[in-house]
Amino acid sequence: MFPGTKLFPDKLPNIGVSGLTNIDLGPYPGSWAGFVEDVTDNLTKVIGNHTFMLGGVFEHAGQNDQIQLTSASAPQTTNQNGAFQFLDSGSPSTSGLGLANTLLGNFNTYAEFGAKPETPWVAKSVELFLQDGWQVTPALSLHMGLRYSIWPSWSTTNGTIAQFEPQFYNSAAAATINPTNGSIVSGSPYNGIVLPGSGPSQDALKRYPVLSQYQSLYHNLPAGFDPTQWGLVQPRLGIAYQIRTRTVVRGGIGYFADRTAINRDTALGGNAPFMSQTALLNGTIQGLASMQSVVEPFTMTSNSPTNVWPTTWDYNVTAEHEFGRGISLMAGYVGNRGLHLQRKRNIKSNRSTGNYLPIPLSESQCAPPLLRSRNHRPLGEHWTVAI
Repeated sequence: MFPGTKLFPDKLPNIGVSGLTNIDLGPYPGSWAGFVEDVTDNLTKVIGNHTFMLGGVFEHAGQNDQIQLTSASAPQTTNQNGAFQFLDSGSPSTSGLGLANTLLGNFNTYAEFGAKPETPWVAKSVELFLQDGWQVTPALSLHMGLRYSIWPSWSTTNGTIAQFEPQFYNSAAAATINPTNGSIVSGSPYNGIVLPGSGPSQDALKRYPVLSQYQSLYHNLPAGFDPTQWGLVQPRLGIAYQIRTRTVVRGGIGYFADRTAINRDTALGGNAPFMSQTALLNGTIQGLASMQSVVEPFTMTSNSPTNVWPTTWDYNVTAEHEFGRGISLMAGYVGNRGLHLQRKRNIKSNRSTGNYLPIPLSESQCAPPLLRSRNHRPLGEHWTVAI
């Protein structure tokens, strides 16, 4: 259906048959190439019983991603070469058995998409740190530090990413859905989909001329959609105290942040309108090329609109005593509390009724909207004893 666009033309399509294990050949092949450029410098200064360290790093990183989406809900697919579903029922030409429909070529759904776009991801970051190692007494030492990170969200050099944002969804212009097969009967499937900036860049228009038709999707949003988090201050403290000649107690606590890497489960460069996907319903393989496609709701991925980076509090305390003759005993406790950790959740998906199609489709029968993908807060604790 999209000739001349396949990375591996001989790859087989996915096949799903009622009562049998699906043949899922996945989203690959694909390709990516990245770069990381760092400029860094550190300075150490000893003043009395203090050892001061300060430094920073500026980073420019990016990745050209042509793997794109790695998850999709049926009848849509992640296989560029297509996906068939042969069910026992639901098609006017069914034989009553999915396996027989497979042999006859009578499918319930077929989905395929065209060329995988190459998304030129890019980001810059700045990190600064200050540390003091203070030998308070011969038996007591303190290590105090502070780290400050500025991590703007990942964006692209040409603005070729898209996502769904609820505040731009117009419920008065909601699309009408066919309750039998889940296809869009009327209305725009782009309702609520947004593009960054105020209009397409020249490079974006060169790659995707169709963008000239979607000026209404631009709302002067940031290049990466999300605001920069400016308050990412991370304090750390460590202490070591020698109670007796052979007994030492150590402890520490620190706040650490993590910059989430490019995640292909939310590959915004593979969203509509950059990657065309077509779904066909209730047809035959023999007449595939002549069938009229239906418009299916897009499988859209979105990042958290708040861009709160994942963080964790790490804390520990240990006591160690040396008995002599090479024997020592150590007991310790290590704890961890994660904040805003990344997880993948459905914003709003239609619940299945047991078959492959997303029905029923009434508002009350849909999963509730879940937007925050970085609010997971696990707690980990671990005790150790070693001799």
